[in-house]
Amino acid sequence: MPKFLSIIRIRKKAKAFFVFAPTKMFQLFSFFIPVFLIFRMTG
Repeated sequence: MPKFLSIIRIRKKAKAFFVFAPTKMFQLFSFFIPVFLIFRMTG
């Protein structure tokens, strides 16, 4: 029974991660792409 509960907990964490990760990735890309373009222009 505890194993089953831990599986549910892991699935909840995974679901939260898959909801949370794309927003984080989008924030990182929206930050890095302008920086990258500036470096390309200046360099």
